[in-house]
Amino acid sequence: MGTALDIDTYPLPKTAHVPGVNDRQSQMMLLEQVAAQSLSPTSDLTWRENPAWLYGLRLLRNGYYWEAHEVFEAVWMNAVPNSRERHLVQGVIHLANAALKVRMDRVDASLRLCELAEECFRRSFAQLQTGCLMGLKPGILSAAAIKIRSNPPDLSGSGELTLL
Repeated sequence: MGTALDIDTYPLPKTAHVPGVNDRQSQMMLLEQVAAQSLSPTSDLTWRENPAWLYGLRLLRNGYYWEAHEVFEAVWMNAVPNSRERHLVQGVIHLANAALKVRMDRVDASLRLCELAEECFRRSFAQLQTGCLMGLKPGILSAAAIKIRSNPPDLSGSGELTLL
């Protein structure tokens, strides 16, 4: 395993897990190792050094939605309650789950998760002066939710949808 500075050296899973379709056990060790590296507290000031946050984003960008959720859980747990960071991570988790639900042909659940994600993003970016939080801009996050909500794509394999 690498450090936050060489996050691209962390291996990606061989296949994206889809509940009820394939096994997740082969991926759990790596995901648990990375999640255990989540910085505490989760902070906008240290996001560049947070391996779990960076790897979770990489998983999400590459279509590993279930896996991203698993890693982001540790980041969310380390965020201060009701903080901008906690709302942001929760919204990103909802986005990952929304994309996973589309892949599972559960479009209605996906639509609801997009609504929840957008509410989290509104809380995260309300009155934020910089326009960027933990390396993400609200427009990118909203565009990802709209992409899923307005025309759910075929997500039968990994990587067809670039969310972030």
